Amino acid sequence: MSGWLVPRSDLDLADLYKEFPQYKAFFTKQDYQMYPAMPEFDEILTKFADRLATKGYTDPSMVDNPEKIKAFLDEAAKETNDILKKAGKYAD
Repeated sequence: MSGWLVPRSDLDLADLYKEFPQYKAFFTKQDYQMYPAMPEFDEILTKFADRLATKGYTDPSMVDNPEKIKAFLDEAAKETNDILKKAGKYAD
């Protein structure tokens, strides 16, 4: 169970925000655009979040292993580049 949460306008989360005000930034649309305004970015973030949650944070062999971490990030970068290439938005 992992993924990227999109802003929701159909939920009343006022009680949650009272207890955890920091969550408001994650569950509501903000006035500023923090990430690139392109549809592929949701896919990129979702896949990267899934990769972190299911492989990155759960793999104890990455501790103090810069080579393994670099390989993990290189794999994620390739996936991101492939998404951008498929969308015609990759730049060399």
